[in-house]
Amino acid sequence: MNELHLYGTVGQSFWGEEAFSNADVVAALKDMEGDLTVFLNSGGGIVFEGTAIYNALRAYPGKKRVIIQGIAASMASVIAMAGDEIVMGEGALMMVHDPAQLFTEGRGTEEDHLRMANGLGKAAVSMARIYARRTGLSIDEVRAIMKPETYMDGPEALAKGFATELSEDLDTAQDAAAFDYTMYRHAPPALRAIGRRFQSQISQPALVAMIAGIPAQQRTLTMAKENQTEEDDIDAMDEEEESQDQTSEDTTDDEKSTEDDATDVGADDDDDETPATANQLLRMAASFGRPAATAQHMIAKKMTATGAAAYLAKEVQGTNPMSATNRRGPATAQIHRDERQTMRTGMADAIVAQMGRARDVTGPARKYMGMSLVDMAAQVIKHRGPVRSASDKIRVFEAAAHSTSDFPAIFENALNKRLLQSYTAQQPTFTAVADRLDFQDFRQVPLIRAGDFPNLQKVNEGGEIKHGTFGESRETAILSSYGIQIMITRQMMINDDLGAIDRILGTYGQRVALFEDKTFYEFAMTAKLSDNKNVFHADHGNLAASGTVLSVATLDAGLQAMALQTSLDGDVLGIVPSIILTGAKQALNAKRIIAEVTASTAAEVNPFSGDFMHIQTPRITGTEWYLLTAPGSGGGSQWVYGYLDGAEGPRVRTEEPFGRQGMAISVEHDFGVGAQDSRFGYKNPGAV
Repeated sequence: MNELHLYGTVGQSFWGEEAFSNADVVAALKDMEGDLTVFLNSGGGIVFEGTAIYNALRAYPGKKRVIIQGIAASMASVIAMAGDEIVMGEGALMMVHDPAQLFTEGRGTEEDHLRMANGLGKAAVSMARIYARRTGLSIDEVRAIMKPETYMDGPEALAKGFATELSEDLDTAQDAAAFDYTMYRHAPPALRAIGRRFQSQISQPALVAMIAGIPAQQRTLTMAKENQTEEDDIDAMDEEEESQDQTSEDTTDDEKSTEDDATDVGADDDDDETPATANQLLRMAASFGRPAATAQHMIAKKMTATGAAAYLAKEVQGTNPMSATNRRGPATAQIHRDERQTMRTGMADAIVAQMGRARDVTGPARKYMGMSLVDMAAQVIKHRGPVRSASDKIRVFEAAAHSTSDFPAIFENALNKRLLQSYTAQQPTFTAVADRLDFQDFRQVPLIRAGDFPNLQKVNEGGEIKHGTFGESRETAILSSYGIQIMITRQMMINDDLGAIDRILGTYGQRVALFEDKTFYEFAMTAKLSDNKNVFHADHGNLAASGTVLSVATLDAGLQAMALQTSLDGDVLGIVPSIILTGAKQALNAKRIIAEVTASTAAEVNPFSGDFMHIQTPRITGTEWYLLTAPGSGGGSQWVYGYLDGAEGPRVRTEEPFGRQGMAISVEHDFGVGAQDSRFGYKNPGAV
């Protein structure tokens, strides 16, 4: 069983506390196969780093069991959602909230504030979508939990769907991770007490800015006032600093080299340009058990808080500062695996790297980069003797393929990874116009289009509350399986022609993505709803009576039609689309409509400038054009697409590992589409 211990702040260390980064997690997962247990104790951290870690864990192919030991707050709670099982330990807490930022970029104009608010809104919806996927709640329901900053113990998290299991096992219990919890508005007293230990080291506006991913030059403005008030503290230590510098001349060359290396690491990892104050550096040095002389050196180097944390971690532990632990706790990424598994992972990654002609290779793969396929096969089966002639190579491959060796699995794993690389490099347009809904199995999935909540009704004097009912319309989506068999010839294997194999897989990765795109649009443009009418139909109020060229006037007609769409209970929804979908024949008109131009007269003003995103697809060959709402925008979308949960891409399966004709491999893929609504789109047949 693989174990990953994620303790401390997400992204980087702010006060010399434990921390873990996306790079740490990705590096650890590369060496793992099979089921994974993640032990999590974190007060949160950098938003985009946490999202990247969630996606890395989500993509891990094995079963994932996340155990929350002390706390999973803010972005740490997002990371927890990657688990197939989420276990709340004894006394553990989970906190979810909206992302925040205490100031804007720029001068702070109305436009600056609106831009920041828009970005925070998008980040909040993105986080809510992750929570909704796990809990089964709607995005609106999740946002209602996030906005007030909600803390949940185990039973509460289980009841809301944020956890799947409770545990009273003492091994799952830990104190909450070190973090400045005072930055959270409603943190319980016990957490605020922990946070007060770190409050003065980094100003909260700057800390929030770092967590939100604001550039260093913007954060510098926030911290400038604080630093100026403590300039006298820095000046007061100048004489002691000079004395220390004189003393340091007596150190050995080795000591100086180590010190310089550590300083360089801190500088490289630091993303904030404002030096920390003398008091901050003294406290940080003391927390690591280092003497005042160390603080004086950091002051002389004008280190920032994050740079100083990296320097101290390097000095104490001699490890990567982004994943370094403090002197009190265990390593942040503890990995348990055997040498056989390391060999399998290393060989598979080396084959992938050789196919992709990668130059900089790290981890277990480096050991095998100079080996050919037959060399790897020979090592796996512990072959003795030379492998020079074609017949030698054939015997090695046959032995590796038809024995109980690991080579077929290693090669198949490499082929899968390379196929996924070429597949994920493609960006089909349908993903921008449809909601993603993954399938648990191959049964039809009902897409229930619920109406609005029943309107509130006056309560009579007797206190009786009347019952309301929901309207609903049932649509369905279904997952289909696709596959094709291709051959990797014996000649390719014997000649070690990974380039030829890569050309086959690269072509198929692209081909699968194009197949998805074609399959989606062929379905979407002709799909029928449960009323046996096309998605775009006059009876649905979303089809223009006659085709017209895309223009300001015809676009406005489409906007009016969508604004008048009603819920199943008859309430006007006021839908506002944000996407114009066209083929090549209407693309120029769409670009003109959304272009930002400076008008010289009122008549030349473009009323829709910047209001829409234009998406062009070669699947539309005529003059028709569409207005659509963006997926996940809070309203709805016309269509859904998805994959078999846990198999979210094409995969390779070897049929004949090394038969007379070579290696037969099957490329298989599960992909589903469905139409769920008619109200969130509008079609105009177009005209020349």
